[in-house]
Amino acid sequence: MFAGPSLNPFMAQGHDRWVQVRAAIAAALNGDVPRQAVHSAADVTLHLPFEVADYVDFYASEHHAANLGRLFRPDNPDPLMPNWKHLPVGYHGRSASVVVSGTDIIRPLRAAQGPERPGARLRTVGTPRHRGRTRLRGGHRQHAR
Repeated sequence: MFAGPSLNPFMAQGHDRWVQVRAAIAAALNGDVPRQAVHSAADVTLHLPFEVADYVDFYASEHHAANLGRLFRPDNPDPLMPNWKHLPVGYHGRSASVVVSGTDIIRPLRAAQGPERPGARLRTVGTPRHRGRTRLRGGHRQHAR
């Protein structure tokens, strides 16, 4: 099971199995670990541990949510939706954007709707002021018990 291309089959076994495997690994690491089993972090290749089918992302940062609110509702004096501080606000994420740390990715500059064409479709645009912006993300996969 652990020699496969992903840990999805292991994850499908559920919480009780995860606890068993974690305990077995901890016990093995508390004993004598064979020298050939120890590797420098610089010498190993990271892999995506599971196949991402779909996910929901949440606006966890008030600053980030306010910035998006200003983009999507530029005429609204309060960029945050009224429920933002009371309910988690989520949106559908793209599974293709989940990659191993250190993977080079190409991001679109930004999408905007010009004032000259109200109601027009969003288009990708960019200015020097928007280039190089990054966003810190934290990943967490939660399973119901």
